[in-house]
Amino acid sequence: MSFPKAKKRFGQNFLNDQLVINEITKVINVQQDDIILEIGPGTGALTKNIIPLCKEITLIEIDFGLAMLLKKKLPEQQRINILNIDALDFNPSEFMKNSRFRLVGNLPYNISTPLIFHFLSFSPSVIDMHLMLQKEVVDRIIAQPGQKNYGRLSVMAQYKCDVYKLLDVPASSFQPMPRVQSAFVRLVPNSKKSSKALDEKFLKTLVTQCFSKRRKILKNSLKPYLDNGIELDKIVDLSLRPENISIEEFVGVANKINEWEINNLTKNKDKKFEQI
Repeated sequence: MSFPKAKKRFGQNFLNDQLVINEITKVINVQQDDIILEIGPGTGALTKNIIPLCKEITLIEIDFGLAMLLKKKLPEQQRINILNIDALDFNPSEFMKNSRFRLVGNLPYNISTPLIFHFLSFSPSVIDMHLMLQKEVVDRIIAQPGQKNYGRLSVMAQYKCDVYKLLDVPASSFQPMPRVQSAFVRLVPNSKKSSKALDEKFLKTLVTQCFSKRRKILKNSLKPYLDNGIELDKIVDLSLRPENISIEEFVGVANKINEWEINNLTKNKDKKFEQI
């Protein structure tokens, strides 16, 4: 099979191993009533397997030439929708008619982390995600506290989803061959969390802040909050580094800070009313 010339700016590596494609199709387990969103379909190698199995499919392909190629190659059906847009600009409320959908993607490795965070931002609309990623990124997604790969991506992905590594995929399965190994991972959004953040945006900010200084102990990273008298030592061991802190502990710290800020705001409002 001949492939279009891969464009480096889009991080293109086309999946071309039919055995791997069939295995991926099997683990996704597409059902007849599924609405599928596929990111980066490329030449449609996996898409062709999925189309007969699902109710409808939307493809996001940033490369205009490939988007036009897919329109020519794929059967003309109302249930196939091809969008020539950047996946980072995708808004499910705009394109998916408020339907919950399953997300499948072979993500460009150069922007895979921003894409994952973007997908996590609309996770309530998603039934599950099946993503082809650089193996190193998958190792970070599934890492546990105390492991060297555990970081911001681990915490936020596992806070929002249950995560499962499904397959290792060798570089030889792609054209052109990447210099790294790949892996296929499943993320299932979990609305029944054991601990829920009062403010998810602040949780993300706090986790980012801590891991930006991952070699420093929490006492140093959280100094501004401790200086305000917030008793975080009752929630977490402040002598530990962020790589040793569980997701539940990060949520606990974030919530304690949020509660302190809410209480402070209420007190300040009460003082203003007293002055009036």
